[in-house]
Amino acid sequence: MESGMLPFADVMKDEVVSRFSDWHQGYRLQHSDSDEREFFKQTPPFLHNIWLSSILDPPVLHLKNMDGTDLLMTHVQFDVIEETGLEAALDAAPELERLSGETVWQWSRPNAPGKPIMYGEIVLNGEILELNCISAQHGERGRAMLERLAPGMVRYRRTSQEDLGKKMRDEVSALRQHEACISISSWEEIPLDEQEAFILDHMARHYRQWIDEPIPALDDHMPRDAARDPTIRPKLIGLIHELEAAYHRALKSGVPAYDPSWMWVELNLDDGSTPMHPPPLAHERIASLMPGMNELCHSVAEQAHRRPDFKDLSTILDADEIRANPEIQRFFRHKGWASPESVGAESAGEVARPMSAPARVLINFEIHRRKIFWVDESLVYMLAKTDLDVTGAEMRVPFSSFALVFTDRHTLSLAERMLSREKASPLAGCLLKVATVYIMEERREDRRVISVAFALDALGADPPHFSIHEIPLVDDRPIRQALDELAPRPQTGTLGSLAPEPKPLRALLHITINAILYATSAGVAPEFRRSAELRDSKHEPFHSTAPAFSSEDVYFLPGNIEISQLRRLQALERVGTGRQLLHRFMVRGHWRRAAPGWTDQRIRWINPYWKGPDMAAVVERAYRMKP
Repeated sequence: MESGMLPFADVMKDEVVSRFSDWHQGYRLQHSDSDEREFFKQTPPFLHNIWLSSILDPPVLHLKNMDGTDLLMTHVQFDVIEETGLEAALDAAPELERLSGETVWQWSRPNAPGKPIMYGEIVLNGEILELNCISAQHGERGRAMLERLAPGMVRYRRTSQEDLGKKMRDEVSALRQHEACISISSWEEIPLDEQEAFILDHMARHYRQWIDEPIPALDDHMPRDAARDPTIRPKLIGLIHELEAAYHRALKSGVPAYDPSWMWVELNLDDGSTPMHPPPLAHERIASLMPGMNELCHSVAEQAHRRPDFKDLSTILDADEIRANPEIQRFFRHKGWASPESVGAESAGEVARPMSAPARVLINFEIHRRKIFWVDESLVYMLAKTDLDVTGAEMRVPFSSFALVFTDRHTLSLAERMLSREKASPLAGCLLKVATVYIMEERREDRRVISVAFALDALGADPPHFSIHEIPLVDDRPIRQALDELAPRPQTGTLGSLAPEPKPLRALLHITINAILYATSAGVAPEFRRSAELRDSKHEPFHSTAPAFSSEDVYFLPGNIEISQLRRLQALERVGTGRQLLHRFMVRGHWRRAAPGWTDQRIRWINPYWKGPDMAAVVERAYRMKP
């Protein structure tokens, strides 16, 4: 046998099985007395041809609009002759709606039930007016409409079209050829980041289809239907638990792992409740697992507060001061946890020792009175979709030492993937419950440095895992360049470039920096939540030995997107064609600088927004598309 395997696309499974079965039945009718092995001797060319056709002419989704016309990106351009009159004519047209503050108009009309249907978008950019539609028919109608609305103000230039079906077929064919090479070559030669990006993208597409396909283990019901049937629902829950167990095993093994936890929400199998407060945070967990650490941090913080040179807004104890402190030395020698020389010795990208690493982080956190920001799930999603287009000079922290708390599955899944590569950590491969990110800003020589300490916790017997990274801030240097040094982006054309977030560390740093920028941006008003308010409520069993919530007061950073729309956006990302639509119709967020004359010179967050067809209709169409 030759080495390697011939992979078939999942969408070809039913067709291949059907054709093979028909061929086998026909062969048995014509050769009823022949040995079964004679039939199978003839199968290699048959299977090889199917495999080859999946590469050269792969099956792709047939994209259609809601009115049944083919989805064909159409761009109609005009030369602008008279700009002022043109804007007035477009503003006066009843079928056009101008976006606030922009020279962009959306073209829509109501359907029979009176619901608006998006036909296209008109963009005025200097001397060019462009109409963008998703069908050739809409492009022709739109051209006639604009020539009617603005006679003599525009002159038709050209029409260009982009066949998404052909583009998808070419891209899938190129990818399949790459897959074929991988199946024959050594998989171990592919970098881990590229393996992970490729496999996770494949798994996401597979399980997006899986929930809408008949499953034998569910008595040939689709998971979406089984979730609504009380008699079959327990089987479905068991299947999802098995998928989570496979995810757990993959994390333990250090191989690419796909997180299926989104299915609980997608199939309405969760209770729909949202926590009122974060779970116990890393410093609280360390205080309970390392007796005396809390008292040590408080004592050293009081010493720092009494120093003549102490500045409430900027004082940070550096690594040398931590190592030279006799109280810290005695504490660690007495406990026998780590040598005093290693306390606080973190460098860029270093994973610090389990017992000594928290010292510097937690002492400075105590010095600045434990300021904590809890980031909402929907806000995390939007910050992940926001470009990090700021320089070091524009990066400001609310406090010199504070913490961010993440409890959403998106962030925790990224942290689990990152942690699975740390073989020495007892939490490698564990399912995390909370990520506490401690931030410190200090000035070293001629520049500022931000230390980002990820404290990842599964809330089990093991202490949180600390991973510390430093980001230098240079006034005129984009922060993206610093992240490139810590976690380089994959090169274009590699398997790693296929995934939206191929590197977990980079994605975590991206979210963290954007969360800091958001907390200090203009117009943000965090909600102050007191832990004490839960003491008399039914939510927190304070009499138990393992509290469900943190005892810390927190500033809650809420998202400004409805949870239902968030779920639709997340669902769209799990569909191959949906990601293309998301890329085309969702405008990424960015940071806007204040005008020179404004009193408040803080940057402002322009959050991502959907600019295109009706979201629900797009999701429904993407879900129902079949190859």
